[in-house]
Amino acid sequence: MEKDSVVSRVTPNMEFATIAVKYRLVDGYHVFTSSDVKGLYVASKDSKKAFDAVSEVLEELIYRKTKKRGHVVAAVPYDDWLKRTTHRGRRRSQVIGRDFVLQIAA
Repeated sequence: MEKDSVVSRVTPNMEFATIAVKYRLVDGYHVFTSSDVKGLYVASKDSKKAFDAVSEVLEELIYRKTKKRGHVVAAVPYDDWLKRTTHRGRRRSQVIGRDFVLQIAA
């Protein structure tokens, strides 16, 4: 088991939910939005910076909506996500996946 995986942090009193996040490449910007968490909009010309910012922005949006602190982690490492968003050496213009996991103490 990976040292910092979601599974390694499971306890009996935790609730989990996956969050659907939509990725688009728009005019050179890597854009992340979500129909599950309204208000998510992360964009950067650097795909790693954008990907890494998604968890932090989701945590803040969820806190503002629920007043519960949660921990959001990417379900896959950046390099694996990057491979999925690339087809035949070219970046796909749109990908939708449940790539982020929310964990809130019950």
